[in-house]
Formats: sequence, structure tokens, C-alpha cells
Amino acid sequence: MNGTPERLAQADAAQRLQADARHNQALLSQILQNSPVAVALTREDGGVIVDVNAEWTRLTGYARHEALGRTTVELGFWRDPEDRVRSLSPLQHSGVVRNPESRMHTRDGRFVVTSMHGSRIEIGGVRHILVYLLDMTARQQAEEALRQLNADLESRVAQRTVELAQARDEAERASRVKSEFLSSMSHELRTPLNAILGFGQLLQADASLTPREQRYSREIVRAGEHLLVLINEVLDLARIESGKLPISLEPVDLGALVDECLALMRPLAQQRQIVLAPPRVGPGSIVLADRTRVRQVLLNLLSNALKYNHDGGQVQLACVDEGDTLRVDISDTGPGLSDEQQRRLFQDFERLEADRSSAQGTGIGLALSRRLLQMMDGEIGVQSFPGQGSTFWFRLRRAAPPPVWPQPATVSGPTPAPAAADVPLRPWRVLYIEDNPVNALLLAELLACRPRIDLRHAALPELGLQIAQAEPPDLILLDIQLPGIDGFEVLRRLRAAEATRAIPVLALSANAMRADVERGLAVGFVDYLAKPLDLPRLLALLDALLPP
Repeated sequence: MNGTPERLAQADAAQRLQADARHNQALLSQILQNSPVAVALTREDGGVIVDVNAEWTRLTGYARHEALGRTTVELGFWRDPEDRVRSLSPLQHSGVVRNPESRMHTRDGRFVVTSMHGSRIEIGGVRHILVYLLDMTARQQAEEALRQLNADLESRVAQRTVELAQARDEAERASRVKSEFLSSMSHELRTPLNAILGFGQLLQADASLTPREQRYSREIVRAGEHLLVLINEVLDLARIESGKLPISLEPVDLGALVDECLALMRPLAQQRQIVLAPPRVGPGSIVLADRTRVRQVLLNLLSNALKYNHDGGQVQLACVDEGDTLRVDISDTGPGLSDEQQRRLFQDFERLEADRSSAQGTGIGLALSRRLLQMMDGEIGVQSFPGQGSTFWFRLRRAAPPPVWPQPATVSGPTPAPAAADVPLRPWRVLYIEDNPVNALLLAELLACRPRIDLRHAALPELGLQIAQAEPPDLILLDIQLPGIDGFEVLRRLRAAEATRAIPVLALSANAMRADVERGLAVGFVDYLAKPLDLPRLLALLDALLPP
């Protein structure tokens, strides 16, 4: 019989195998369709597409019925057929292919970047290739955008670095120009002031003048001194803004400094019968500050308290202990200030309504005082009511008293023998190298009271060097800003020559910036006097260097 048990069993097994194959194929198709990534099933031999899922059709743009039975080469996925061979060649060795970046054409001609993973499988004894395609286009675009952003950022950083370097160079250039301008302006303003104040002081010292002429000379000197104060304030303010004003913090005895400032203000107070009340400053009032700048602030506030007071008024100075700080109050009996006026104080060139009065000033004294105190870690303010006077105050940090060093014992030496009465004293030879004839005339008039000094004048530096070589003087007075070569070069040449090496040289210059003075002392001038000259100090130096 044909239906022997053996044959029936074989037929049954075949049916089960076919059923399993259909089940597996249905299961595989279900897996393909539900996969979140694009999946294609192709025959290894020939590359005919057997099945694709919905994500594959979305990625490639081909409908499922358009892809089945065709190859990826026919669909134009590859730029040329060899690309497919190269991409799938690892299957021949390991049965697996991994290509992290593959470029393929879509139905509408676009390129997409995919990460391709494939493996060999057998279905019904036939080798197939199961390929997974992960769309990397957006990721690659994002990475490319990030690379471009980084490149743009690096370019912008490089450009910004160049701009900052240019801005730094420009700021440094502007600072140099400003410093040069300040130095030049200081020199140009001080040079005529030297003559105004110098000759004014000489007139004051002339006993032959009539009272009227004496009064005129006092007004000349007073106006010149006022102009000098204004120039110094403007230059100080400009130096602060350019960061060129040095501050040296040290313990400062406020009591001694207050006494010194009140002594300077007393003549001005007496002219208007204003009472300077005894200061209330306790012992041990030591602050950490720059003594010169605190003195400047005190003088400015005291001057304002007198200037804007009424005749017969009063000014009171008191020091208040606040623990870690000390506050200095300067109270006056002037007209007081409104709230609106107080808001305008401490601004550059703000004089309130003083421009309609006879009070002199530029309106920068309070602004300058505020900046100076800020540089010393201090502060300044005012309390005032209209008709009740004003109290200007400033605050500084306390400091420990400076150490007191023991004074060295005085060693007495032999008393020099007096000069013989019948031996005439040799005159002191002084050479003044100065190109400004008015300054030379002023010095000649000043030294007329020193008959032992024989003054010679050289208007040009080269002529001065020749005179010093031919007849070495006992002292050389040297201007700095000279035609041809400056005073520093003159000093260098004097020090280089044997005949003039030991001659003391005193600088008299309108270059009065602190850096100029420090440079002058550093290169070897015995002293550096800024114009307008302090005539008593100059005479004292001459007496020390050339005894009468």
C-alpha cells in the first residue's frame, strides 16, 4: 500500500517542516515590520530583495511593492555596483558586516548617511542577508554643524583676541599720549608761573617798595599761588584717571597733621575774622594713609570751610574714634546746602552756585579729595542743612603708631679753626644752564643777595658743557628741557669727563611729574627742584652746598 506507516510519517514530518517554515517566515516578517530601524532581507546570491519593513520604505522613499524582486543596485542605492561588493565583502569571511557610515541614494535622489549592520541567515536552505540600516543623516548634520560652530567659535575667539590685543595696544598708546600731554602741559604752565611767582616774591622782599606796591606784589603772588594750586589739582585728577598717581600708605599722626594745616589756614581765617576753634583730636589718632594726600584733603576742606563761610564765622575740626576707623569732621557756620546741592557735590568741576560769587576755584577739589580717599581705602561725605552750616567728614582706617627708634648719640668733633680775617674768601662759581632768559634773570636777581656767588649763564647745553670743561664751577644748576640735548644727557656727559665728574648738579625744571623727579634723583642729581621754584628751599640748598 502506498500509505504505509513509514511514508505517512515522512509526509507528516514534511508538513510540519513546511508549517514551521511558514511560521518562521511569518514571525520573521512580523519582526521586520515591527523593527524601529530600517530592515531589508535580500538573497545573498544576486542581492534580490525578499522583504523590507515600513521604516526601510520611509528611509529610502521606495514602496514595498516597488522594492520586492529587485536589487539595491537596480534601485540605484549605490554610486556603482562595486560599492555594494566592497560594503558586503566582510560577509565572506565572518558572516557579519558592520559599516558605521554608508552613503546611499534615496528614491528622490538625496544622499542619506546610514550605519549598516548585516548578517548571513538561511531560510529554507537558501542563504539570505539580513541588513539593518540606522539613519545617521541628522546626527552627521548635527556633528557637521557642531564642527562648523566650533570652527566659527575658534575664528571669533581668534578675532576677539586680536581685537583685545589691538584695544590693549591702543589703551597703552593713549596712556602714553596722555602722560606725555600731562608732562608737556605741566611744563608749559609751570614755566611762566616760575617767573610770576619768583619775581613776585622778590618784590615782596624789596623793602624799598611803597605800601601800594607791596599790596600789588602780594596780589601777584597770591594769584600765582592760587593758579599753581589749580594746575596741581587738574594734573592730580588726570593722573588718577590714568592710574599714574602713586599712593604710599603708612601710619600718619592726624594730630600733628591737623596742627600743621591749621597753622597754614590761620592767616586766611584772620583776614575775615573767622575763628578756628581748637581742634578736638585725641592722642594716638594714627591712620593708615599717604601723608601728603591726607594733608591735601585737609587743606581743601579747611579752605572750603573758610571760603564759603561768612565773616566772623567759625570752623571746628574734630576727630571721632569709630573703632577700626577714625572720622575727621570739619564744621563751618556757612549758608549750608540743600539736598539737591548735596547730590551734586563731589563731581568734577561742580561749583554749585559759587560761580556767581567771588569765591575762587575750579570745582574739582572735592572730586579730587574723594578719589584720593578712595585710593587710601577711605571715604568722604557731608551733612548739611540750609541756614545751619555744613559738616564735611572723611574716614580712614586706624593704624598702629610707627616704631620710635633711639636717637644715636651725638659725637662731637674738633671745632674748625676760624678763617683768618685778612684772607679773603674765594667766590663760589655757579653755572646755570637754562635756555629761558626770564628764568635766568630771576635766578640772577635772587642770587644778588649772595655776593659770594659768581653766577654764569649758558643758554645752550653745548655751551654750558664747554664752560664747565674750561672753568669747572663749584655747582651747576641745570634745566632739563633744553634745545638739542636734554638735561639728563648733559649730566651724563658731565659725569663722563674727568674735569666735571665730581661737580654737584642741581636740577631746576618745569618737568614736575613725580616720575621726572624720581628719575632725576636716580641718575645722580643732588636734588630736583620743580618750577615754580620754592625760593626759600633753593636758597637753603645753596647755603648747604656753598656755605656763605
